[in-house]
Amino acid sequence: MATLAAGLRTRTRPARACRILLAVACCLACLGGCSGGRVERHRLSGNVTFRGQPVPEGHISFESPEGSGFGGGFAFIKNGRYDTADGGRGHLGGPHLVRISGFSGQAADRKNPEAGGAALFPNHEETAELPTRIATKDFDVPVSAGP
Repeated sequence: MATLAAGLRTRTRPARACRILLAVACCLACLGGCSGGRVERHRLSGNVTFRGQPVPEGHISFESPEGSGFGGGFAFIKNGRYDTADGGRGHLGGPHLVRISGFSGQAADRKNPEAGGAALFPNHEETAELPTRIATKDFDVPVSAGP
């Protein structure tokens, strides 16, 4: 009986060791993949106008058409200006789909003064080549985008 127990112990130790080594290898591979997947984001700022006037409030987003899976950049528009470094996130550079929403800045609903007011235009979309460095880029939403 003692020999049977000793034989089982010697057979299970290598199997257990293999499972532990496999688990450690998987963890290291995952960690290596995470650190290697870091992307470089680039700061972008500028003006956003509609009908020749600064857009009072809004949102601008930058989406990579390749669907990189890292999420796009974005910024909030305040008094016609945006800056991805001011509460937003930088873009990846290269061709992007740019989405712009603009609001009057006058609370349309007194119960919800954060609403941003009435929409100035339906969400506007355009494509743009974004630089791979810190830069400025202005956007002029065309009059045809308005109501």
